[in-house]
Amino acid sequence: MKITLEIVNAAAIWGERRIEELNEKNIVPNPIARRRLTRNAKILLYLSDKISFKSGNIIFGTEFGECGATSEIINAILKKEAISPTAFQNSVHNTAASYLSIHTDNKDEIITVSDFGKSSLSALKAAAISSFECDEALIACVDSLDFAEIEEMNSCSLRFLECGVAFAVRTSQKTADITLGCKKFDGFLEGHHAMLELYEHFEAGGRVFEVSL
Repeated sequence: MKITLEIVNAAAIWGERRIEELNEKNIVPNPIARRRLTRNAKILLYLSDKISFKSGNIIFGTEFGECGATSEIINAILKKEAISPTAFQNSVHNTAASYLSIHTDNKDEIITVSDFGKSSLSALKAAAISSFECDEALIACVDSLDFAEIEEMNSCSLRFLECGVAFAVRTSQKTADITLGCKKFDGFLEGHHAMLELYEHFEAGGRVFEVSL
């Protein structure tokens, strides 16, 4: 079965260590709310703001989830220190999508997908099904591996420790003008490759693609 989706808008951002400008002060003016945001949440809020996404289902893909918060908890345990309630709250995979939903007062469905090596491809498949339930859906794949212990873990020599790609999509009866292959993007997490390829097609003028279920 194939479902055809049309890209309404798209945005992408990445950085070798930490993305410097995510415009979080303008996007989230409340300083208390802003301090609670994880890096993944800041990236996702930035992307959704860039594509002016306000409501609809959210399909959020992530390879590793909230590594920064998890690392903070583990270090506190090792040092026999009190665990931060905020870090504990933020240590689940759907943290970023939940913050986006709260910030935009979006009461539609949230689906979080983590499928190691295939997270963005699986998010696209989930979005194809979910898009029938709303006029417009957000598909995003975001990861931040900018935390203190990353150098000990980066055995695959990633170049870009932070990356996010997002699309606003809707179902379509148009003929596809994008064909997704299996293109590789050196230095990026493998689970982001499918959406990076889709974004590359979008930048070249493509707008309609098919998802095989």
